[in-house]
Amino acid sequence: MAYEPPTAVHCDLQHNAEKFKLLKYSPNKVEKLAADLRYVLKEGGVESSDVDLIVAQVSNGTTLHATNRLVRKRFYEMQMDDPEVRELLIKIFYWDYVLFNYPLPRLS
Repeated sequence: MAYEPPTAVHCDLQHNAEKFKLLKYSPNKVEKLAADLRYVLKEGGVESSDVDLIVAQVSNGTTLHATNRLVRKRFYEMQMDDPEVRELLIKIFYWDYVLFNYPLPRLS
């Protein structure tokens, strides 16, 4: 089993946050994500053809079905119901919670 570090670890984000543009994503607001992504990519000098391709892929991505969301929600709840697992996950993903403005779960 391979270990995948939290998102923030890959780029030392807590020390370099000013170098990044964080885009909030919601499955209900794909159009806003596409517009924000288009702006950031153009601002970064990405070629128009590449920007169009990336935005099209994001806009036309597959959506999750309600049953898939329910399974994921139940799995999440099972993990968070175990105090030891919850504490470990919070420690591992602490900077992801902070940098992406997610609410920190309560510790028991």
